[in-house]
Amino acid sequence: DAFLAIHVLVRTPLLGLWLGRTIFAETGHVAVYFEKPEQLAWRLVEPAALGEGLRPAPEFAELAMVLAAVREEGQREGLPEYLQTALRTRGFAPAALRTLEDLDAAGIAPEALEGLAPASAAPERLQLLGRIQRGLADRLRAARLLSRASLLRRAAKMPKQEDIGAVVVCPLDAP
Repeated sequence: DAFLAIHVLVRTPLLGLWLGRTIFAETGHVAVYFEKPEQLAWRLVEPAALGEGLRPAPEFAELAMVLAAVREEGQREGLPEYLQTALRTRGFAPAALRTLEDLDAAGIAPEALEGLAPASAAPERLQLLGRIQRGLADRLRAARLLSRASLLRRAAKMPKQEDIGAVVVCPLDAP
């Protein structure tokens, strides 16, 4: 069926462009979409999310929000010097964001981190990460934005949609 929508999930738009020009150019399909997973997820949840006044977080918005939370934490009284130094390190916020994305994907809330902190080897670190995670979550909520992980989680819960057609996951080792 040349009109069946085919969604090819790719890691970068450039890969989608290459695939579209090389592999799917001669198939006769008229509905082949090359998308990142979060783009397909948004396609699935868009009507419901917009009804709630929610939008996906734009690229780099979460990093900006983590940077703001990190700056706030750097001004906190009583923060150990080694953590203050870490907060000022150039790569701290991007690394923290990757960790927070993993925590979000696993469904681990700031309260869980803060609850684990007293029994951990470095309670200040977990408490700090929990506060940064809370700062990000509060900013996303105030801006009415969905994190990538929450967007994917919502999409996974959606009922089957006939207009989606086929979904193909492009392997990570593709050019």
